[in-house]
This record gives sequence, structure tokens and C-alpha cells, in this order.
Amino acid sequence: MLKTYVIFLIILINYSNTNMKFLQKPYGLNSSIHSYNITVNENYTKNVLDTFAIMQGEKEFYPKIWDALYKCMKADNETDILSVSNKGWEGLLAYGQANISSDPWGVHFKWHENNITKLPQGLLPDVDKVVIQEPCGTVSNLAFLRTFLTLCGHSKWSIPIKYYIAAKNTFVLETILSAFFHASGTELGQLFDQIGENIFSWSMHQASISSLPYDPILFDLQPTPLSENSLTMTTALEHMILTESVFNWKTISSKFTIPEIYRNVGAILGTVATLALNKAGSDFLMNSLGKLLLTPEDLDFFINSYLPTLRNTFEKESIKPCILTRIILIKKFIGVILKLLYGVVYQEVVLPSAFFINPIVTKLGNMLMPFINQITNFISGYGHYRDIYDLLQQYSINIYPGRSNCGGKRYSHFIWHEQMGNGLVDLFYLADDIHKVIKGQSLV
Repeated sequence: MLKTYVIFLIILINYSNTNMKFLQKPYGLNSSIHSYNITVNENYTKNVLDTFAIMQGEKEFYPKIWDALYKCMKADNETDILSVSNKGWEGLLAYGQANISSDPWGVHFKWHENNITKLPQGLLPDVDKVVIQEPCGTVSNLAFLRTFLTLCGHSKWSIPIKYYIAAKNTFVLETILSAFFHASGTELGQLFDQIGENIFSWSMHQASISSLPYDPILFDLQPTPLSENSLTMTTALEHMILTESVFNWKTISSKFTIPEIYRNVGAILGTVATLALNKAGSDFLMNSLGKLLLTPEDLDFFINSYLPTLRNTFEKESIKPCILTRIILIKKFIGVILKLLYGVVYQEVVLPSAFFINPIVTKLGNMLMPFINQITNFISGYGHYRDIYDLLQQYSINIYPGRSNCGGKRYSHFIWHEQMGNGLVDLFYLADDIHKVIKGQSLV
């Protein structure tokens, strides 16, 4: 642990005394750019982040972080993700400005934060009527945007590159979609929050087993095939944001069919259990953890449909990891699931206990996050030393403006957002390692 902090201190000093020249290397892939009709100001996302920073008592959003984000988003030649981001934020604020009677702003709440704050004026046009219902709950979603930066530029993945691009870009989408809900309390925001959680977890699950023959039970998590997969659904969501008015988004997105997040995480759990353990052990692990995460109906599906189908597929494909690979994989899974569970306890709905919204507990929970991350990183082996941004995220540095002011209040959902950002990086690494094991590659 001491070694970890020494390395961190050296990197942090280097970070503060350089112009981050290593970020000037080319990012992205050699693919064609989608041609959409983009009308929004290219700096719109930056103006939104600066406005949020001012709202949270800071001068501006972190300049070096933004410079790196801008380079990464502009360099992703598969999707014009910066334009998606710009149009997404523009749509959110236009919805708040209109405050339509059929879906009024500030009505559908289930979190404890209720700190209605007027959006600062000056950087964004036509937002004088927009108020933010939950400032910490809204701005803490920038943890997902930081996750995009953590994954940007890394190309040595086992999973097909198209899944990497889709999964990475869903973090930009989730930043906006979840912020939409916490800023607005609208039905559209609530729908978007669910879509964001579902689509990034589904993309990770499908990526992890993408080398297996298609079976709807394995890939779609139901007996009959879905008409779309996680890749096409991500593209459909991006296309809707880019080309449709925000006032059409609810009608369009309500027709999306995406397995929900706990079912997707349950599938990843089931895959790890089947790869690492025998039938009795995998059933026991699925039952034990499944009772915490899944509905009885979902748990029944995994025990009686998903696991048997996966075992048969592994047998047909002659997938039999060695004992060392199994041990390493289960160790990685334990570290990842513990990191995610630390966020779950502060989610406010999964465990609706007054203890976790006690001001002392929320302050400690915010402060302890870097230490929890280091412990779980040690267990999983995901050290997060690839670049400065990966490391800074694990130490809760420059994650979102006003972070230190959010703890010590009678709400805790902001901890869930940040820890999900941390944990989902590891879940992505785990999905890639699952793919390696299925392909017969080494984890050592």
C-alpha cells in the first residue's frame, strides 16, 4: 500500500508540472465518421461543464481534464461522440426551459436530495428558466464522463473493437442520461436514467461472450431473440439524440427493448461462476449473490436457463480453463463486485436505510472511497496505472466540481454515481478478461 501511494505522489507531481504532452498522440480507430446534421455549438458541452462548476462554487471545469476529453471525443472516428454530447446537453436544457405540462420539470423524485438551484447564467443561451433539482446528484454524473477518459486511447483489448467503442461511448451517454433525471425529475429523465444503466451493462455482457455462437438465452437474456443488440441500440440512441427534437425523445426511446442492469450484471456473474467453478459451486455462487441483486424471477432464469445453456455451450466449444486461470478470474471478480457493492449501499433505493444518509456516514463514505478503491484494486489486480487519469479517478481527484461539498448532507446518491464510474471501469476490464478466458488466452 505504501508503494502505491509513493507511485501516486510521483505521478501527481509530474501531472502538475507538465502540459500532458503524452495526450497528443492520436486516439481512436480508422473508421468512417457518421455524417449527421450537426447544428449545436461545438463548445456546448464545455459551457455546460463550466456552468455546473460555477453552480458548485468553482471557477470552471478542470481545464486539463477538459482538454483531454475533447481530444478523446474528437479522435473517436467511429462516432462523432462530441456532437452527441453537445446535442444531449442542449436537449436536456431545452426541455427544462420549456417545462411542458405533459411532463413537468421537478415532479418525479425518489432520492433524498432536494436542493433546487437556479442554473447560473452567462455561458448558455436560453436557460434562464432552468433550475437543477439535485445539484450533487446531477453533477456527480460527470464521474461517468471521467470513465470515458480512462478508457480512451487503449487499444489492446481481447473483445472486438466495435464493442469497445460502444461500451466506451455509453459512458458519455450515461453522463447525460442520468444527469437528465437528477436535474429534472421528469418522466423522460427517469426513462433515460434506466436506459443508460441498462445499455452500458448490456454492452459489457455481450462483449464478454461475443466469441460464442449466438443464443438468445445467452446474448438477449430471454428465450426469444431481440430485434436489436447492444451495438445497434447504442447507435440508435446516438442517432436519436443527434437528429431528433428532445420533445420526440420520450416517444422514440420508450420503444427501446434493453435488458435491465441487474439482469446484465447477473449474466456476467453467471459467466464467471460457470468458467471458474463446477456446477455445484456456480449454482451456489449464483444463488448467494443473486439474492442480493436479482428478483426471484431473474434468479430462476439464471439458475434454470442461463447457466445450463452456458455449460452446454462451453462443453460444445471445448472451453475448459485451467485451475490457475479459474483462480485468477474469481479473484478479479471478487475485487470488482466489492467495489460496486460499496456504491450500492449508498444508492438510497436498493438499501433504503437511514444509516446510509446520515450526514456523518455520507461524509465518511465520500472520504473513504479512494481507500476502498485501493483495497479492491489489490484484490482484483486492476492497478489502474495505465495513465494519470485512470489513477486520479481511483483517488477521487478532479472527478466533478464541488465533490467535497456533497458529503455531510442527508443524501448519498452522489457516492453511488462516483463509485459506479470507478466500478464500471473494472467491470469493463473483467468483461475483457472473460473474453480472453473463453478464447483460451492467458490471464497471467
